[in-house]
Amino acid sequence: PQGQRAPGGGGAHVRYLRRAWSLVRSEWPKGLLALVVIGALARAGIALAWGSSGIDPYDGDSASYITPARSLLSDLSFSVGHFEADGRYTPEPMFVRTPGFPTLLAGVMLVTGQEPIRWSMMLAGLSAFVALPVFSAAQRLFPRRAAWIAVGVVLIDPLSVSSSTVIMTETTQGFLLALLGLGLVVALQGGPYRMVGWGLAGATCALATLVRPSTYYLVVILS
Repeated sequence: PQGQRAPGGGGAHVRYLRRAWSLVRSEWPKGLLALVVIGALARAGIALAWGSSGIDPYDGDSASYITPARSLLSDLSFSVGHFEADGRYTPEPMFVRTPGFPTLLAGVMLVTGQEPIRWSMMLAGLSAFVALPVFSAAQRLFPRRAAWIAVGVVLIDPLSVSSSTVIMTETTQGFLLALLGLGLVVALQGGPYRMVGWGLAGATCALATLVRPSTYYLVVILS
């Protein structure tokens, strides 16, 4: 009849969302989430300050990620070539760059526009969220106090903060490897989430390989 909700319709979605939120709250306390958000804003602010003072957010290989990212945005093609001084475009083999980080960078460009400072700010802010899998893995291996210490070290480490403002793959790869480590910890400890842990480890290992091909060697090491 009109006005009656179909069985299991929107109510089921609400229940799933509540269950997911309950899982998030049990895994990551509010204080941790607040600390990560503050860390993200601080890193984005540092990137803005450095960029405004003339510090370039590039490193030696940055252009080789920016070029295919712009290519993905313009015509959805993945080109890793470069322009010569006379304007000629020289294509390069596909294996020079994997598409993982350029795809992320293309998404950042789509959201923030074409200003390199904005790319640096967003990437720096996102890098702070590595603290979440670090906390989850640490609290499963050590007392929770050690997990809080690990989060503090991750968020204030000068090398981590400075590298997060550079348009390179290091911080993205670090986040994926932290998720991989968390997946392995959950899987090897057993319990009802063992298969979830293996799935997380496998998926993040694949994604990390698309960001940096050297991740292939992890399979050999872990086996």
